[in-house]
Order: sequence, then structure tokens, then C-alpha cells
Amino acid sequence: MIEFRPVNPERPLAVGQSGREITEVVAVDPPGIVCEESIFVNAVTTLGIPLVDFAEIHEEIEGRIVRKLVWRLELLAVETAVPRYTLAELRAKWTDAKWLTEHPAHELALIKAASDNLLRFAERARLQPWLWRFAKSSPGRKAAVFIPSTAGEEERAKWLAELAAA
Repeated sequence: MIEFRPVNPERPLAVGQSGREITEVVAVDPPGIVCEESIFVNAVTTLGIPLVDFAEIHEEIEGRIVRKLVWRLELLAVETAVPRYTLAELRAKWTDAKWLTEHPAHELALIKAASDNLLRFAERARLQPWLWRFAKSSPGRKAAVFIPSTAGEEERAKWLAELAAA
């Protein structure tokens, strides 16, 4: 769930070029920089919402270090003849599954679909064990075996014995 909050007026912050109100998008203990919040920020900045600044903050909360990624955004798109989007409109559409399904060709829906795919691929790559590759070649023959990094000694020995016999 993406957390949005108005900026604390007592906290120093960079002022947007237009002087407009600024809000924050916060990721709390994300698995990495590629997370739902960063993907959302990427999408809305692509559509013209100005990014004011970014900070990675580590703070101690109840004896535990908590990592926060904080993006500060202006609430309205860059001035054009007619501003196309507000952050509130984009936030509502980004989290509305029905709207995204009903408007698959809208630029925000396309960015959301691509971003969701990227997150799924990144998570799959993160969770998949890497492989050891062992190869053997002799005149006219080549053989190789890929052994998952999670394989135990006995399983690894079995695979290597099969390679040796090949």
C-alpha cells in the first residue's frame, strides 16, 4: 500500500519551482529501491508531476532500524496550457483495479501494467536460486550440468558424477 502524506510544515523541505503544495510518497522497509512506491513515483513523474527531491532515511524505532525511502512531489503537473493531471487523480487511478481494467490503453494503465510486470520479474529473479555451471568437453562431445545453489552436498555430488559419466 502506497502511503501518501502532506509534508510536515515544521520540517525543512525543498520548495517546488512553482511554489505549489508538496506531498510525500513513503516506502517503509522496502525490499529494494525497486518497490511499489518507486514504480508509482516513476509513473507520475513520467506523466508530468514534478519530483522535488528524494531521501533515504534510516531511523531507530523501538530499538529497530527502519529504512524509509521518501519522494517529495508537487501536487499538480508541470504548467502547460491546461494541467493534464493532479497527483490526487493519478493516485486514485493507480490504486483502482476497476479503472485500470476499464482503461487499458490509458498511459497510466500502460505504465502500471509494465511496472507490475517489472516487479514480478524482479521478485522472481530475487527468489530464484542462482546456478553453478559445470562443463566437460572431449573431442566431438560437450556436456554441462547446472546445479542450483541451494543443492546440498549429496545432490551436488550426484549431478557431478553424472557429468563425469557423460
